[in-house]
Amino acid sequence: DLREMRRVLEAAEAAGHVETTQNVRFWVTEFSYDSRPADPKGLPAGLHARWTSEALYRMWKNGVSLVTWFLLRDQAFPQEMFQSGLYFRGQAGIESDKPKPALRAFRFPFVAFLQKDGSIRYWGRTPSSTRKAVVVEQKKGARWVRLVLPKVDRYGIFQGKLTKVGGRGPLRVRLTDRSDVSLPFSLAVPKDFRFCPWGSFC
Repeated sequence: DLREMRRVLEAAEAAGHVETTQNVRFWVTEFSYDSRPADPKGLPAGLHARWTSEALYRMWKNGVSLVTWFLLRDQAFPQEMFQSGLYFRGQAGIESDKPKPALRAFRFPFVAFLQKDGSIRYWGRTPSSTRKAVVVEQKKGARWVRLVLPKVDRYGIFQGKLTKVGGRGPLRVRLTDRSDVSLPFSLAVPKDFRFCPWGSFC
């Protein structure tokens, strides 16, 4: 309902029902899904990461200016409810926590969608929203092949359309200095299904 919420905000501002000295901002707070592991009814780790990247893209597309993730680390399961952290909870305290794939997707989101005409539209944001050079690559066999070096704006956002791409391998983006790389994003779209974000506690 992001589009509808944006319309409500804009209508309220236009009608003078919002008192502010600045433009109204659209924030999404406490956003997340439980993951499997640790929640046996959570999203599998790969899908958990894919949905994270795509959710950030959908939010950006609808004018969201701030997103906060809930939580940083999983709670103790099954005593506590939320297994939606960006880190798996370690048995020996916070120093033993392990990052989930979704942490990389949150830091370095990247999506690529196959269009009906065979082209591919992509979007991403560099870690820390820095204006660093990036390269979009596609996996072909065991190799990653360079496709394009898109322009990165001052917010770290880059996007574009690829019209001549051979193969249907996953895409990824990396910083050209090789200091960081996104998770691969498959062109095969997973089937939709009903899912409760709190897994076993729904």
